[in-house]
Amino acid sequence: MKKLKFLAFLMMGIVACFGLTSCGDDDDDEPGDESSVVGTWEVKYYDDEEGCGNITETVEFKADGSCSTTHRCEDPYEPVVKSKGTYVVLGDPEDGCYIRMRLMFDDEPGVYETVQMYVKRQGNKLIMYNEYGDTLTFTRK
Repeated sequence: MKKLKFLAFLMMGIVACFGLTSCGDDDDDEPGDESSVVGTWEVKYYDDEEGCGNITETVEFKADGSCSTTHRCEDPYEPVVKSKGTYVVLGDPEDGCYIRMRLMFDDEPGVYETVQMYVKRQGNKLIMYNEYGDTLTFTRK
């Protein structure tokens, strides 16, 4: 369930912001400047729906185009959900753009899922938007 929620949040960016903002020119499939998102980004928030309590989400983007994610609940009995894969930045994160990730979760080896999210970078913050108008603001670690 937590993996589905995490994936849903990552995918919601494209749906929510598709008509609100573009990433420069009309060819959004052209790779952009990945250097401004390279690093480890973290957000902490509270989610009572799943009985998880405080949640920590971490996304790491590496210069070689690889990435990893971690979803950790405060509840020690809940599993930590991890994934690894690759990413590409489609546009300029300073102006707002999409990041496409191809991820394989630890609990499903060999199965890849592609997610695309709308992000905007502001200094040491990476803001991710969802389809419901909610945002998660990740801070560079």
